[in-house]
Order: sequence, then C-alpha cells, then structure tokens
Amino acid sequence: MQPKLGSIDKFQDFIFSEENMLVEFYDQNELSEKLTPRYDEAASILKHKSRFAQINCDEQTTLCYDLGINRYPTLILFQNGNFTEYKGERSVEGIVSFMTKMLRETPVKLTESTFDDFKKEDNVVVIGFFPDGDEKAQVFRQIAEEFKPNISFGLVNEEGLPEKKGEKVGSVVVYTSFEPYRFVYSDDLNDKKSLAKFIENTSTSFLEEFSSYYYGDELLRNKKPVGYIFVESEKQKMEMARLFKDVVKKYRGEVFILINDYDANTSKSFVESLGLPVGIYPSLAFQESEIQYTRTKTKYIYKGKFEQKPIDEFIKSIVDKTAVPFLKSAPLPTEGPADLVKIIVNKNYNDIVLDKSKHVFVIFDYTLIRIGSVHCKILKPVWQNLAEDFSNRLSNVVIAKMDGTENDLPLNAGFELVNYPTLSLFPAGSDKTPVEYNGERDLNSLKKFINSFLNSEKEEHDEI
Repeated sequence: MQPKLGSIDKFQDFIFSEENMLVEFYDQNELSEKLTPRYDEAASILKHKSRFAQINCDEQTTLCYDLGINRYPTLILFQNGNFTEYKGERSVEGIVSFMTKMLRETPVKLTESTFDDFKKEDNVVVIGFFPDGDEKAQVFRQIAEEFKPNISFGLVNEEGLPEKKGEKVGSVVVYTSFEPYRFVYSDDLNDKKSLAKFIENTSTSFLEEFSSYYYGDELLRNKKPVGYIFVESEKQKMEMARLFKDVVKKYRGEVFILINDYDANTSKSFVESLGLPVGIYPSLAFQESEIQYTRTKTKYIYKGKFEQKPIDEFIKSIVDKTAVPFLKSAPLPTEGPADLVKIIVNKNYNDIVLDKSKHVFVIFDYTLIRIGSVHCKILKPVWQNLAEDFSNRLSNVVIAKMDGTENDLPLNAGFELVNYPTLSLFPAGSDKTPVEYNGERDLNSLKKFINSFLNSEKEEHDEI
C-alpha cells in the first residue's frame, strides 16, 4: 500500500526505520504500467522477507523532486538508512534475484549439502575456496560485498569439499550458465583490482539479452563499449547469435554485446536514441561512456554487411579507438521573434554556446523521460519566464534548451551529462567551461544565479 508522505522529512523518518523496504517510484507512463504488475508479483513472493511500497510521483511531486528521482519507474531498496538502486532486468525473476542477494549475508557459507543448489541458483555465481583464517579470503569478502546487488558469492571452508568438487583450496571460480561454464582466477588473490576485473569480464554471457525493460545499463560502469544487436524475429536472432559467437569470444573483456528479445519494434525509442533507423533489421550500434549512468554516451553505428569479417573489423576499430563516432542532430530550428528560448541542436551548438560575447544558460532535457517527469513539468514555465525577463533587459544573456534525445553533444564539449534535466551556464569570455546550477529552481533563484555572473563581469570591467 502506498505510504501517504507529503515531505522528504516524513519520508526519511518512515524509511530510516525500515530494515528492508523496496520502493517503486513511478508515474503515469508506459514503462511504469508494465513494471507495476511484475513488482507486485515479486512483492507477493517476498512478502515474508521484506516490506514493499509504491510512490506515485505524479501525486508526490515535491518528494520525488527532492529525492532526485529523474527516471520512472525507479526501484530503490532502503536498508536501515542505506539505499541501493535496482538497475537490473525489469522482470519478476530479476527483482526476486536482486532481493534474494540483498537480504542475505555475502558470501554465503556453503556446505556439501548446499553447494550444488547454490551453484545453479543464478546465471553467474562466484565461489571462493578458502580454509578458515585464510587472510586471502578478506579481499574476496570485500569484493563479494561490492558486487552483492548483481552477483551471488559463496564461500567454501569445509575441509575436503573443494577436492570433492574438483577445485583447489585457495582458488576463486566463476560458474556460469553459458560457455565455457567455468572460469578459474589465476592471478594474485591479494590484488583486489585484478580479481574484480576478472569477475566483471567473466560474468557476462557472450550474447546477453536485453529488452524494452532492460538495456544493460550497469555494464557501462565498466567503461567499456556496449553493443546492441536489434532483430525482428526469433529466426533472425538465431542467425545473429551464430554470426557473433566467435567475434564476441575474441573480444571478451574488451566489449559487451547484447541482443534484443525477438522484436526490435518494442524498443523503438531506444533504437532511435542510438541513431539507428527504425524498421530496418538486423542493425548494430555501440555506445560507451567514461561516466557511469550518463546519458551522453559516445555512439558508433555499423553500416556494413552482416558478415563476420567486416563486423570483426568494426569492433576492432572501436576497441582500438579508431572508429568514427556518430553524432545525432535535429534539424536546425526555424525561430521567430516570439521564440525567446533559443533551441540548441548539435549542428548549432558551438555557434550558440561558445559565443564569447554571451552568457548562455542551457537546460539539457531528454524527451524519453519527459512524459510524467516532475522536473520538466516544474521547469518549463519557469524557463519561459526567465527567457522573457532577460530578453527585455539584456542582449548578452541567452536562455536556451537542448533535447538530448535528438542531439548528441559535440566531441569538443568537454563534459558529459549524467542527469536530466541539467542546468548549466556557459559564461561570456574566453573560458566557456560550464557551471552547473544546483540551487532552487524557482524564477528568482535562477535570476540571482545569472546576475552573479553579470555582477562579476561588471566588477572586472570597472577594475580595468
């Protein structure tokens, strides 16, 4: 049952008293409608292990705004004041698997009677074989805690059990449901970074599935290119699986590649966001980012034949950093005198933003999350009023907006966008480094922010 919470203070009082509570933040959009029944079913399965709540962000606008929830639906697990966002597959099985991991100690201590069932409980499990008191197990325990939301970790310290299972004492093994089914770590067990990288590289199948509910966003935390293959039938999917199998094995650890679940038309908006044409399948695009969960990712589109050699060459060029990125741009706008908010697209970005004679204040928006977005609903009239105010008084201030769905930042932008909407001011002068605005988003506060730059400019001029 949805809690009746009118402020962030009441929410914190409520949620910090909960040992385990998974909260769904939703609004009236298609993705929320699809997730809610799955969330309800998962809650029913886990009702004796955790509490669940749903918050309608169309009704609890201020609460969701203050919490910084900027995409819907969002699932967050609160545990005694700590919180973890669920970023996995939006399915009953995915939610239950996540909660199962988060509600138990990790690593799970295994015995001869529990080993085999644990090994088969997930597509990927990691098991360490360490005797009691082994100091090398400390690094393993630390990594198990860090990977807890995504991977199941087990620990065997029962004497004689490693040998019975064909493993060596003092080893770490990744067991998977995909080929080659077993990976043994062979480097220094005290090297935390090396062990973590090994687990990351071996815990993704050679061709993982994605859907309109799950795009593998968490893979981008590895700062490696993620490729997406779009197909429109089961037959086409099988053909692509055969074609990519050897290529993906060749580049394991350097790229991740996913394939959609049968019908690319269910992922139309995602296809468009990658810069691919809708309705022409199979198709392939990669994206990568230096910042986890940013939406301004570098994209690469494959335009060749679906044959092994050209695909291999395309992926190699991405790995070698020689591929030419694809930059999306909406058509140049046709603006009239009444259009006070300047429209920025990729093609005119440098002309507007890098104009040294102007202070340019930009709202970076994203239409894919605009439906039901409380942030954008609040800001739209405020932004228009801000433009009206400065257009009547000053010619060196530009109020602008850029739609991140239809446009990529130019390669020379020098920054990435993590959240939408993001408000950034590019000061007049030779240094156009953006200053992100993080204050209150009412008209007076935004005016004060701009005026602080104008006052600074005036003081510098007076000194000269």
